[in-house]
Amino acid sequence: MNIRPQAGFTLIELLFTLAVAAILSMIALPSFKRVLAHNRVIQTDNQLIGALNFARSQAVTHGVAVILCPSSDGSRCAPGQSWQGGWLVGQDGDHDFQPDAAPQRVFAGFPRDIRIHSSRGRLRVRYRPDGSSPGSNLSLIVCRAGQPETARSVVVSNAGRIRQGTASPAQAQACSG
Repeated sequence: MNIRPQAGFTLIELLFTLAVAAILSMIALPSFKRVLAHNRVIQTDNQLIGALNFARSQAVTHGVAVILCPSSDGSRCAPGQSWQGGWLVGQDGDHDFQPDAAPQRVFAGFPRDIRIHSSRGRLRVRYRPDGSSPGSNLSLIVCRAGQPETARSVVVSNAGRIRQGTASPAQAQACSG
């Protein structure tokens, strides 16, 4: 009679493997959280750039002034430098920095840990029919609360050009603080 050896794992081998897997998971978890936080900031940054591109294209396509501004209620532009409550895009033919009718697009707010602040000198963007954006350059800083290393910058020039990059240390600290 042939007796075959049984294939499998002993209880000790299984417990040792689970302990190693648990230790490796504990080491990787903080790094994974940082990656997720960084990706949320990039996603918000890209949504903001998409809204700026949409506003500019609407101004050029329809030959009217179009405004992009922070809005917490989705119908009127809000005062101040904070954009994390959301924003809207609408025509601004009377140049009062408010949409003339119902907004063309409304972007909902973000979780409390995502912050978006505009530069002090310029709180909103108005595109002319030629695609330019008069006034000083507008800087929008996107970051995660309490994490200045996640800060990113979106800049709109007078010509209407949009560029993104890394925020300066002062901008990052002001945004995340």
